[in-house]
Amino acid sequence: MKEKTIIIIGAGFSGVFTAMYLSRKLSGNNHIKIKLVNKDPYFTYKTRLHEVIGGRIRPEEAIHDLKILFKPYNNVDIIVDEVKRIDEREQFVMTKSQKISYEYLVLAMGGEPNDFGIEGVSEYGFTMWSWKEAVRIRKHILTMVEQAAKETDPKKRQAMLHFVICGGGLTGIEIMGELIEWKPQLEKNFGLQTNEISLSLVEASPTILPVLPEKESQRVKTYFAENQVNLMTEASVSKVTFDSVEIRDQEPLQTYSLIWTAGVKATSDVADLAAEFGKAGRLKTLGTMSAQNMENIYVVGDLVHYEDKLGNPLPQNAQTAEQTAKTAAENIAAELLLEMKSTLHQNKQKGTIVSVGAKYGVGYLMDLVHIKGPIAVTMKHLVNLMTWGQMKSMSNLSKYLKQEMTASKSDRYLS
Repeated sequence: MKEKTIIIIGAGFSGVFTAMYLSRKLSGNNHIKIKLVNKDPYFTYKTRLHEVIGGRIRPEEAIHDLKILFKPYNNVDIIVDEVKRIDEREQFVMTKSQKISYEYLVLAMGGEPNDFGIEGVSEYGFTMWSWKEAVRIRKHILTMVEQAAKETDPKKRQAMLHFVICGGGLTGIEIMGELIEWKPQLEKNFGLQTNEISLSLVEASPTILPVLPEKESQRVKTYFAENQVNLMTEASVSKVTFDSVEIRDQEPLQTYSLIWTAGVKATSDVADLAAEFGKAGRLKTLGTMSAQNMENIYVVGDLVHYEDKLGNPLPQNAQTAEQTAKTAAENIAAELLLEMKSTLHQNKQKGTIVSVGAKYGVGYLMDLVHIKGPIAVTMKHLVNLMTWGQMKSMSNLSKYLKQEMTASKSDRYLS
């Protein structure tokens, strides 16, 4: 039987789940090869990157070797390489080192930070999308605090100890939660005064956490106020310099540390495709997760622009990554196995939980239940454990339990 190849580009949540679902559905069909292409040799557990930034876990605890992760999946080949070109007409992918032909292609490359063209963001800000960026921010924070402890100029010292986050969505809130808890330890270990480190969060819209009800937003606002966070809403960043963040119609914030979480767009790697594009450069798909007007190409995760019957686009989160992966895998497998059926995507969001540090969180589940505090923290851990369960990775499940138990009982890391 003629060999057939499925290429999946990108090994984030959506790419990993697509490969795993396809592997299970096509098990025993030895003529069908699944090739997972990723420029890094590891899978990044992105929803733990805020923990890396705030010293709650070691950096290496948020990444997982792809070959080890896929060891039980013997029909999945891991290719560590960088994709240079996609030829959708001739159906091949050109990487730095090889040309790979395909019968089906799954685009799972995700997104990238969107600075909206604001001057200075890319040059002086710290974007937060990848593991490497999270490690860079963590190192920068430690460097700033260490240098500020020796700084004798009061104004410069104050600016060095001022950490600003732009963006009041999930990522910005979770990073701020980690910094709130890390702050007392940093002050103690580096000989600073209590509350000498200052924290600001800047959000252009009137509120924070727009994906959650107002009740959760207010709870986080109260928590921030209790922990001396300077929360600025309806504040639009107009320019970033080496030592300041300029806010339209307001006084600039003096800082050497701007963490930018204010926007995400589709990866620029798909910009040259002959595709139908939606909001923020995402690819429009049919209900099967196949790309509109493109043959044998499917789209999953953060790259998807698909609207429900009410015109609402899919949210960009881990639930959507897993669910779109499953829809795409079911349809690709059905075509390959000549099953006369197709599966239309159903958006089944179970809710959203935000960890605001290791000890506090908020959430809204099943469009019904509001949770906060230790209950929300526990539920967030259960979600992560369930994710490893879905991946059938019991070793990572047990490692996660051990890491979080250690993190809850000990000081944060300072290296």
